[in-house]
Parts: sequence; C-alpha cells; structure tokens
Amino acid sequence: MNTAVAKFDKIPSDESFINSDEILQYLENNIAHIEKIHCSHVFQNKDIARLHTILFENHEKVKLRSLRLPKNGLTTESVPSLARIIQQTELLCEIDLSDNEIKPEGLSYLLDHALLLPTCRLESIHLSNNKLGAKGASVVASLLRSEHSLRELFLSHNSFGRSIKSMGLYLGRLVRLDLSQNKLGDRGAHIIGEVLASPECLLEELDLSNNKIGYSGAYHLADAFIKGHNKALKMLNMMDNNIETEGAEAFGVVLKFNHTLRELNLSRNSIGDNGVRLVAQGIIENDDTCLKCLDVSWNGIKDAGAGFLAEMLMQNSALTHLNLKCNFICDSGIKVLAESLKADMALEELNLVGNQMRDPSPFIHVVCRHPIKLKTLYFEQNVLTDEAENQLHAAFAFRENKKGWLGKILRDIKEKKMICFDLTKKKHGDEELLAIMVSLAKFKPCVTSASFGGSMVSRRSVGRLSECVVAANQVNLQRLYIKDTPLGFNGAVALAKALIKNTTLRCLSLKRCDLGDGSSQIARALADNASLLRLDLEGNSIGDLGFQEICKSVFGDKTNHPSLISLNVANNRINDAGLSHLYCISKLEDLRLDGNRITDVAALDIAKAIMGHSSLKWLCLRNTDITWKGVRALKLFLHTPLVLDADCGIDESAKF
Repeated sequence: MNTAVAKFDKIPSDESFINSDEILQYLENNIAHIEKIHCSHVFQNKDIARLHTILFENHEKVKLRSLRLPKNGLTTESVPSLARIIQQTELLCEIDLSDNEIKPEGLSYLLDHALLLPTCRLESIHLSNNKLGAKGASVVASLLRSEHSLRELFLSHNSFGRSIKSMGLYLGRLVRLDLSQNKLGDRGAHIIGEVLASPECLLEELDLSNNKIGYSGAYHLADAFIKGHNKALKMLNMMDNNIETEGAEAFGVVLKFNHTLRELNLSRNSIGDNGVRLVAQGIIENDDTCLKCLDVSWNGIKDAGAGFLAEMLMQNSALTHLNLKCNFICDSGIKVLAESLKADMALEELNLVGNQMRDPSPFIHVVCRHPIKLKTLYFEQNVLTDEAENQLHAAFAFRENKKGWLGKILRDIKEKKMICFDLTKKKHGDEELLAIMVSLAKFKPCVTSASFGGSMVSRRSVGRLSECVVAANQVNLQRLYIKDTPLGFNGAVALAKALIKNTTLRCLSLKRCDLGDGSSQIARALADNASLLRLDLEGNSIGDLGFQEICKSVFGDKTNHPSLISLNVANNRINDAGLSHLYCISKLEDLRLDGNRITDVAALDIAKAIMGHSSLKWLCLRNTDITWKGVRALKLFLHTPLVLDADCGIDESAKF
C-alpha cells in the first residue's frame, strides 16, 4: 500500500476483511506518512473518537489533507470528534461524510464548532445522502453566507426541494456543486438559473441530475445562459430530468451562443429525434463552440436522430466524446455515423452500447481505411454476432498495429528489402494480411517466408494471398506457413488454384486449418506442381478419402511426385482403409502418420510401399493403434536405413 494513501473499502459481506482496530493501529504506526485516509463500511462512531486521539497525539507529524469516511453509518454521536479533527488538522482540505446519518443537528454542530472557525481550511465537503432536508438546507446556507474557503460542495440526495432558495446566490461562490436527486423541480431550476445569471457566479461544474426539472425548468436554466453573463460554467449534468423536446430546444439555443460549456449531459430526458436535431443544430451554428462531451444516451433516438448527429460531426471540430448508449439506432443510422467520421477530425470516443447495430462493416471500413481520430468505440449489447464483434475489435487492433510492427513490415516492402515475416506471435487478422498483400502486389519485393494464422484470419485474406502472391510468382515466396485458421473448403480451393500456377513455393504448411474435403483439392493441385518439397496437412480431418487423393498425386501407381520429399498427415482420422491406397514410396524422405487410427494391418501396407527401393529416412507412427507385432512386421520388410518413431511398447525408436 502507498503510505501516502490509506484506503480501506470493505465489502459488507466480506467477513475476512481487517477490522477497525487493525486499521486504527496501522494509521497510528504510519500517520507521519499518510496524506489521505479513505475508509468505508469500516468505522463506527466510537472509532472516530479514537481516530481523533491518534491525530491529536501526533499533531506535529500529521500531514493529512483528505479524510474520506463514506458509508460508515456515522450519526450525530460522531460529530463532536469530527469537529475536533477539522479544528486541529491544519492541512485538512477535504472531508467526505456522504452516505452517513449526520442529519441537520449534526451539521449544525459541525458548523458552529469547526466550519465557521477562521482556522478551517476545508475546500471540499461531501454531504450527499445525509437526510439533511429543509433544516439542513438552512444550515448549508449559513455556511455559504460566511467567509469560507470552500470550492466544492456535494449535496446530492438530501431532499432539499424548494428550500434550496435559502442558499440563493451564495451557491455561485462555489466552483463545483452537486445538487443531484434533491427534488428541485422547475422552481428549484429557476433559483439555480438566477445563480448562473449572476455576473459574480464562479460555478464551473454543476450537477442537477434527477431533479424532475422538466422542460419549464430547462427554459429557466437556458434563459440564464442567454440573457445572463455566465462565462464560467464548463460542465452541466441534466440527466434524468424529463425535459423532452421542448427542453432540448432551449438547450439548442444555448449551444448556438455559448463559448464556455465543455460537457453537457442530457441523458434520460426523452428528447427523441426531434430534440437531438435541435441540439445538433445549435452546435452546428456555433463556430466557436467549446463543447467536447455530449451525452444523449437513453433518449429514444432512432436513425433520423443519428443522421442529425452525423451532420453535426461533419461540421464540428470540437466534440471529442459522444454518448449514444441505449437508443434505437439501426444499421442505416450506424452507417451515416461511420461515414461522418471521414470528415470529422475531433471525435475520439463514441458509445453505441445497447443499440440495434447488426452490420459493423461501415465502422470496420472507416477505421481501417481512413485516418480518423476515433480511439474508442463501445458497441456491446447490440445485435452483432460474435464474429462481427471480433471483426470490430480486429479493426481497431489493425490501426494500432499499423503504427507498430505492421508499419515496419509495410515500410520494408516499400523499400524492397528481402522480407521474411512471422505473425504467429502477433495479434493479427484479415486487415493486416490484406494490407501486406496489397503492398506486396504493388512493390514486388523478395519474400522468402510468410507465417501467420489464428481465428481472426479467414479465407478472405488467404484468397487474396493465393491470387496475388502464390499464383502470381512475383515475390519468389518459398515457404508459407498457415495454422489454426478456418480456411474450409473454399480456402482450400483458392490455394489449390494458386498451387497449379506456382513455381517458387518449396514448403507449404496448413496445420489445423479445417480443410476437410478441401484437402482433395490440394492433392489434385499437386499433380500440376513440380516445385513443392514439403507439405504439412496435420490436423485437418482429411480422412481416408482425402488421403486417397494425396496418394494418387504423391505416390501414383508407378512414379512418385517429382519434387515432394516430406509429407505430414498426422492427426487426420485416417484408418487402415486409407493406408491401403499407399503405393510405392521411392522419393519421399519423411512421412508422418502419427495420431491416426491405423493398426497392424496398415503396418503391412506401409511395409509393402517402402520395401526394397525406398529413400524414406523418417517414419513416425506415434499415438496410433499399431502394436509391437506391427512394428516387428515392418522390421522384417525394411532394407534401407530408416528411423522408425513409434510408441508401441517395445522400442520408442529403432534404427535399421
């Protein structure tokens, strides 16, 4: 733990958490180094008295600047100790007593015995949810009327209602004020409007959320901006006030002329498409707007509203954060928002959580193909498939990769350096591969080796690779390794067509690429390819039929493939029936059949195929059903030096 900050947040159900005695002991031992104390769900009234004793007895060492005690169930019984702590802690500038039960009488005691004293240096007081009510409002008013150092006051959830009037213009002496959840209504909004209209108002941040202000109250607040002299307010939270379209119109007018407001929250106000149109129009008509954050979430906005916001984004150079969470925007609205980002060079964060997006392709295209500034897109809880969500994540990863390792590869290609790229340990997908393929086709460097794969790579990019690189024979690609990629039949067909035309590839590895029946296409292409030396098809479930096609192309009835010397068909569900098609092996040097369902019957077929005139040097039969009897049969027929790698129980390897 950082000794400058002592933070203890207990989860109420956590019985293993250290108790208040242990915390107080820790504070006593380290009080000289602690500047901030934050304890919730820990202390009781009696513990505050002990805390005061620790601070008093070590007053020469105390450096405490912040004391946060929310959610501790403190009552008026703790107030005298709290007052003494405020009196005697010279550097204390923040105290948080929110979510306790201080009540008006407790606050009144604090006022008389601590807050009004000239030695009090508090700049920030948190009194949210303390059941203050109308009586508490008058106590707060007395504090505000006095000479004080306060800059921040948090008073949410205290049911002030109309009693806010007693605080009046003195609220304007604060810099940050939270009056959320206080049932202010439109009359309370009128009072706050008078505060904002005062030329002496210093308020920069104001939270009026959840106060049932309505559109009438919104008019009062807007009028304060339009007719008043407020040039200080930078943040206004109007969430959940049911201002509707009429209230949105009022704020739309404010946004036409205001040059100081940087953050506006209109969430949960039922403003709809028409309301958002009026807000967007206000921003468009203000050439000097400073608004950076706009929250219009939970407002019933549909595609039309998204269109108005898109138009605003195309003409705006200030807004950096836009929250459209939990509206009803469908694909047509998503598309216009994505298109607007091509012209918008300011927006950095867009929240589209909980809308009706099905097709992410507009955002994928604009993120991957245009130099937009958007850094974060939230899109959870839409109607996207898992694949679509992965594609969106991949699009943003592509942009970051382009700034790093991908950018380096593209620069090397442009400079026509000899390229050997291995992406297997890098996060990549189709977009990265397509960018590389386009660059290779354009600059045509020499590529000796290419390795990639993963669930984010699909046959889309592999098809482009097959066409532009493998089939074109223009980059001298010699080794191609693809693994754990869902190529399927169509991906195999694309590679097979390329192999027929290719004359440079020496090694092709397609491990665990879900080829299935597509392996037959690869096998048939081998008949027309005279350059490939090594073929790895491990883990593709090619079965007996796939292996039969491979046997026809590689071994033939009379002659073997002219160049192939290594074949790996391990873990492919090949049975004894598949091995019955194994003909004379005369040129192959390396054959891997491990992990298949072959028995001693297959061992005899292998022996016949390599008997007498084989160049085979390595034969792997591990993890099969061949027993020591099958291995002994192989020994009887083998006449050439051969390493037999098997695990049948007698010899794990034997040289003949």
